[in-house]
Amino acid sequence: VAEVHETEPQALGRFWHDPVAWPIPGGEPVVDFDRRIARAWTDLLERYRGRHVLLVAHGGVIRMVLRQLLDMPVRRIWRIEAPFASLTRMRVHCDPEAEPHLVFHNGHLA
Repeated sequence: VAEVHETEPQALGRFWHDPVAWPIPGGEPVVDFDRRIARAWTDLLERYRGRHVLLVAHGGVIRMVLRQLLDMPVRRIWRIEAPFASLTRMRVHCDPEAEPHLVFHNGHLA
């Protein structure tokens, strides 16, 4: 991001406004990143079905998982803040018909 900010600041501004329509030159398109995270999230849910899981992840991953949980459009991911060392708690039931719940977001360790 720093390199793009120096060489193409307009591209970065467009990306922050709409990451789907304006991908970072040379970077992974946001929709591809979203698909990759969705597959990993689904695999994680299936692998640890019925168990409690602690997932440590980058803010971008957290945004995408929350985007999916909240059924938000990809282009709106910047509406979700995911600061360093934040805590997010979700409840996902084993029943595929049950809706997942966002229990807690943006807490911090003391």
